[in-house]
Amino acid sequence: ASASYKGGPGKSFLATTMAGLLQEKGHHVLVVDLDGQCAQTQNLNVDVDPERTMEHWLDGLGDPDPLLHPTATPHIALIPAHPDIVNVAHNQATYTQVSRLVGALEGSIYRFVVLDTAPASHPLAMSALLAADWFLTPLRPAVKEVVNSLKLFDRDVLLILYMQ
Repeated sequence: ASASYKGGPGKSFLATTMAGLLQEKGHHVLVVDLDGQCAQTQNLNVDVDPERTMEHWLDGLGDPDPLLHPTATPHIALIPAHPDIVNVAHNQATYTQVSRLVGALEGSIYRFVVLDTAPASHPLAMSALLAADWFLTPLRPAVKEVVNSLKLFDRDVLLILYMQ
């Protein structure tokens, strides 16, 4: 999962880069756009069928296969976001949705699922963090950003800081 406590630090860029690197290594990669800004959907330049988005998974669709959109890059598929995803309910069921999606993909060709999240206060971002084996967060090497991220994510964290 690519996550951050705020918007704009480069989560979508990081997720796109990760998907591309994994694809270059020969892996099938599924990218899931969980942000209502739909940046990942735009980055991958996908023609979206509005009836086949992450919003439909949240509405109770049981099979993720109809949501998969091919991309121009071989071996990378996308489950796109929909702008209305920002209105998802803050309830207990929301926090299990991404785990349910990842579980439904077990046994598929996708060895890696890259989750691109909205800012972490959004319930789908928290759902993604609960589902992820690993998460990456872009940070500037500033004490306040590091401290806020550590408080928010409440997980084991490996910090890799790029110092200019």
